[in-house]
Amino acid sequence: MKNIFTTLFLSGILSANLHAQVNYLPADSLLKWFENSHHPFDVWDSIRNWKENSTHITGYHYKQYYQTPSLKPHLMKWLDRDLYFHRQLIELRESYLPNNKKDSAYITYKIKGRLKQNKNAVSIDTILSTPKLYSLYTDSILNEILERKVIEFETKGKPFPGNLVIDFHMHLAYPESYQQIRSFWEETGKGTDRNPYFVPLVRMGDPEARAIYDALVKKTLKNNCEDYFCHDAYSDGRSYLRGSYGTAKLIELLEIDQMVDLFGHGDPEDIIPYKCRVIDVLLEDIFNYNINVDPVVKYRDPCEEDVEHLPEIKAAAQKLIEYYEKQEYYWMSNMPFYEE
Repeated sequence: MKNIFTTLFLSGILSANLHAQVNYLPADSLLKWFENSHHPFDVWDSIRNWKENSTHITGYHYKQYYQTPSLKPHLMKWLDRDLYFHRQLIELRESYLPNNKKDSAYITYKIKGRLKQNKNAVSIDTILSTPKLYSLYTDSILNEILERKVIEFETKGKPFPGNLVIDFHMHLAYPESYQQIRSFWEETGKGTDRNPYFVPLVRMGDPEARAIYDALVKKTLKNNCEDYFCHDAYSDGRSYLRGSYGTAKLIELLEIDQMVDLFGHGDPEDIIPYKCRVIDVLLEDIFNYNINVDPVVKYRDPCEEDVEHLPEIKAAAQKLIEYYEKQEYYWMSNMPFYEE
C-alpha cells in the first residue's frame, strides 16, 4: 500500500512543492489518497509515516479539510469502531504470517499441536515441504485466532480508535467528530484522569466537560498547585488546549505562587516559579501571532522580569484569546451547543 502513496506523490500530487517547504498536507492530496486506498486506515498509517519521515510535510491543514465537503465521509471513517476493528483483524492476521513480526515458528508449533491432537498420520515435515498443505493448515489456524478475537471483542466491546485519531478529530472539530468523541467519553464512564476523550471534549467546547475542567482549575488555584492536576493544566495549556479556552485557563493559573522543578531532577537551577512556565507559553503564542503588546513585555529567559509585568502580559493574553476566538469560529459556530 505504501507504494501507491509513494507513486501518487512522485507522479505529481505535490510536484509543485517538491523543492519548497510544505507546511501541511493539502486537502486535494489527502482526498486522492483516500480515493486510491482499499481501507481508510491505510491512509491513516501512510500519512502518519510520511509526516514523521518527510522533510516536506510538517502538519495538517484542519481548516482546509473542514471546508472540503468531499473529505468528510472519508475522515469520519477514522472514528468508526467497526472499521478500526476490521483493520486490527487484518493486522493481526498479517502479524502471524512468515517474514512479519512473528515468524513461521508459531504457525509450525500450532500445526504440530493439531497433528498430535488429531493423531494425524501426515508428518510436519511433509506439510512444511508441501506449499499447498502448509497454506491450508495456516489459513485454518489463522481463522481460529481471528474467531477468538472476534468473540473477545463481542464480549468486551470493539476497540476505540487510537489517541492520535482522537487528537486529529479534536482539531478537525466536525460536529459529528464531537458527537462521536462525546459518545466514547460516555461509554468509558465520563472519566477525567487518564480518559483520552475528556480533554478533547474540553477543547471542542463541550459544556459539561468544560464545567468539570473549570472546577479542577478552581481547586488547584485554591490549594496553590498542591495537586497533580496543576501540572496537567499547564501541559494542557501548552498543547491540547492551545486556543481561546486554554489561554483563558492559563491566565487564571498565573495566580499560583509556587516553585516547581522543571525536570524533576532536584537541580536548584531548574526550580522556578510555576507562573514562569505559564508566562513562557503565553508569550510564545503572543509573539508568534504578532499580538500587539505593551513595549515593556519581552520574551525573556529566565522570566523574573516578566513576572513584574503581569498586568501587561494578561492584557496581551486577552487579545490572544480574541484572536483565537476568530480562528475557531468556523467550527465552533456549528457545534450543537453553540450560542451567540
